[in-house]
Formats: sequence, structure tokens, C-alpha cells
Amino acid sequence: MTDNLNPENLRVGFSTRIIDALDKLNRTGAGILLLVDHADALVRTVTDGDLRRLLLAGATIDESLSSLGPQPPVTLEAGRHRRSALKLLNRHGI
Repeated sequence: MTDNLNPENLRVGFSTRIIDALDKLNRTGAGILLLVDHADALVRTVTDGDLRRLLLAGATIDESLSSLGPQPPVTLEAGRHRRSALKLLNRHGI
């Protein structure tokens, strides 16, 4: 795994500004960020599309990610077979 795709490099918090999230997306090239709470628990994923929708709704680039609505992440335990992953993706329309 490259350093850019290391989950530590993809973490952002609710106080992260939109402009900083966009910069991190650009620098990592991962296409996704991991929004974590104060306990470092995954709250949701953040994509450029999420940030674009915030801006189109009237947010400024200096506002924080705290205005992102909830979106519980879809996860799969490590070690599961590909078949389980495909079923999960299909069930959630991913």
C-alpha cells in the first residue's frame, strides 16, 4: 500500500475545512477520505462529489465538514471471501 492510500493519510475530522479536504483528495489521489469522530471511529466516507454538493448548496470553501449529513459506511470484515463482498455491494447498490 502506498503512503497516499494509508488510512492514516485519508482521515479527516468534522472540523476539517472543505478546501483542506479537497486538497487532501487531490494530494492522495485516492478519491475518498475517511471522516472520523473524536474517538477516531469511522462516521462516513467523503468524496469530491460530496464536497461539490456542499458547495452547490451554498457552503463556502472555508466551512467545515460538520455540515455533511450522516451516511453510515458499508464495511466488510477482513478475511471475508470475494463472494461475500459482491453480495454486500449488490445489496447496497454499490
